[in-house]
Order: sequence, then structure tokens, then C-alpha cells
Amino acid sequence: MPVHDFIKDYPDNNLPLKHHIIQQNRFLQTNIDAYYCLDYTKFRNPGNPDFLVTFKNTYATATRKQLSDAIRELFPFYHQILKLLKEESLNTICVVPRSKARSSYQDNQLFFLETIRRIITAIQSKYNEMFCEVSCFDGSDYIIRHTDTRTTHLNKSGHGGDGDLPYPGITMDTCYLSDEIRGKRILLIDDIYTKTVNVDEDCIQALLDKGAEKVILLTIARTKSHLEDNVNTENLGLLDISDLI
Repeated sequence: MPVHDFIKDYPDNNLPLKHHIIQQNRFLQTNIDAYYCLDYTKFRNPGNPDFLVTFKNTYATATRKQLSDAIRELFPFYHQILKLLKEESLNTICVVPRSKARSSYQDNQLFFLETIRRIITAIQSKYNEMFCEVSCFDGSDYIIRHTDTRTTHLNKSGHGGDGDLPYPGITMDTCYLSDEIRGKRILLIDDIYTKTVNVDEDCIQALLDKGAEKVILLTIARTKSHLEDNVNTENLGLLDISDLI
């Protein structure tokens, strides 16, 4: 299947984009506009977007079907991504890196990144064929983790692994950042935003420090227990993502 044709098999999920402001703090020097679509409450709660946990595949035990189902849940967010590119006048998509060095992950633990890459390719392909008025640069390799950090959502259970917990500048210290960031207007994508963790905040600041003209954050979900009032509605071997769609 041509890469852009998969979109017609994933109609708009009709989920509204919810806007919130990420406030300036010691990790972030300016307020940033951010968006999300789903509330994350607790794994296995009714209606919780558990597919985002499947993507993490922390112990590389997710089945082929579980990963395939997760990919199919994520593809329809193409429509929200396209909308933000257009409405916020953005021209590049980047992805917040996972907590460990990218080289330490198996391919089947990087399917969130790979699915976003496929969406980027679809946007570019549709633009080149004049089926879409918006395109973007593929910035999925603009931020690559080279040094392990602590996995924050596993830290309390003692399974956070090696590395530091978030501190101001940790992204710059533990990631390669491309010089291509300079001058770009970036849509930065992550799976779940949780206030007080500050991973996204530090990543945004790193992009700005590298010369990004603008950064907007999109997360598929936001941890519900930290929602604020300023939210507005608007174990298998290595796999190729193409084998799962």
C-alpha cells in the first residue's frame, strides 16, 4: 500500500483538540501553547488510552496483535496533527525521545516514533501529489537520546533504571540535537503529558535554545489528575511497522 493511502482507512476520530498553557518554570523560560485529546486516568480504567502503554512495551513482551492495535489507534491522530500544522503555521514535526538511549531499545519498543514517522511521510506524500495544502519537515531524528535517564513513571516502583531524574538542561546533556532545528516552527509530539514531571518542558526549552523559531506541544493524552482550569475544547522478535498494518 502506498504510504499516503493508509490515511483513508483511518477516518477522523473527531476528537477535539484541548488547549492548555504550559507555564514558565525552572525548566522552561516562557509559556508554551500545548494541546491534547484524551484524558489519561489509570492503566486499565474504563476508557483510558491503554494503547499508549502498549507502545512503551517496557519489557518487550507486547504481542504482534497488541502492537498492531496500538498503531491503528494512533493513525487517526493524523487529522489533529494536520490541523495544528495549518492553524499554528508550523513546518516541522519532532518527537520527545524515550528516557533511555535510543540504541538500547528494540525496534518493537519504538513504534510510537515509527508511527509518527509514517504520518509525517503521509503528509509529505499527499502534499507532493497536491492532495494536501500543508507539509512539514521530518524532525523525528532531530532529538536522539544517547545517555540513559531515569524512567519517571517507573521510578516510584524502583524500576526506573539508570540515569538522572529530570533536571533543567537534561535534554541538552543526554541527547544529540540537530543543527536543523534552527529557524524551524516545530510541532513537538509526545504520548502523555504529566504536569510536574517536566520532561516535555525541558525538551521544549532545548529546542528553543537550539534556535527553533516556535514550539507547540501535542500530546495524545494528558494525565487527568493534573488537569487545570485553563483547558479549552477545540515478546516477539524485531518487527517492521509495515508488517502490522
